[in-house]
Amino acid sequence: MALAIWQRSLRARPDDDAKLEDLDEKSEKQSQVTDCWVVPLDRLSLPTMPQSKESVTGFVLHGLLLHNGLDMTSLEAVTGVSTHELSLVLSRLKRAELVLCGQPDERWQVTPIGYPTVRRHLQSWGFPLDQF
Repeated sequence: MALAIWQRSLRARPDDDAKLEDLDEKSEKQSQVTDCWVVPLDRLSLPTMPQSKESVTGFVLHGLLLHNGLDMTSLEAVTGVSTHELSLVLSRLKRAELVLCGQPDERWQVTPIGYPTVRRHLQSWGFPLDQF
């Protein structure tokens, strides 16, 4: 999870215009040095939870976290949610970058970059969580 957040926060150039001017001045002097910048965590865009008042999304996400990923058949057995409804929920979560389906085993898992969002969502619905 930390690696995924770190990778998403890296930039080749600073976001701040003032730093860009400093960079142009220094580039003549340090043409052989490569710099990288890190976006502060509070300014980093992490995936957001799609709006839904259904607890089905929470059951699916909780099942995926508890079992470190599940295939569709196992997820249906664990959650009691129909395959059709699971497909809809997983599709929404995949578009939001919160889950992914690994190949070739076709196991659905919470993405590392989506974990903080998923955890906050489950916590807000009162699901039991670890002491992270």
